[in-house]
Amino acid sequence: MSLLTAVYDRLKTISNTTVSPELRRLGDPTPAVNYTVEWSWSLAMDGSRTEYREATVRAQCFADTLLVAEARAESVAAKLDGKWTQGNYSAVCRALSCAQGMAQPDDGQGDAERYVIVTAELQIRETT
Repeated sequence: MSLLTAVYDRLKTISNTTVSPELRRLGDPTPAVNYTVEWSWSLAMDGSRTEYREATVRAQCFADTLLVAEARAESVAAKLDGKWTQGNYSAVCRALSCAQGMAQPDDGQGDAERYVIVTAELQIRETT
């Protein structure tokens, strides 16, 4: 299992929400969560890799109203916060932040969508 798959498996259990990596497809229903994962290896003082990775997960939580977008953001934050294990990865959340905004229509309706971006800074360790 890859780290990207572990994050997807963690987020896909958010009820009544379409979850997908990278870009949201035109016409996808809302509410929806799109996410990206960036990671790097941690290094010891001698320059060698440690068993840990630093990862940043950015999840955009789209909805037709700000209240629904915020509710999805709370669900994403709850999934990524604290210490957790998914597949063969263990993680601890070191920082969590949220920001809100308004997007152009992307769901085929004539209204602008609301979104909240959740950013989680994680320390990851592969357990197998």
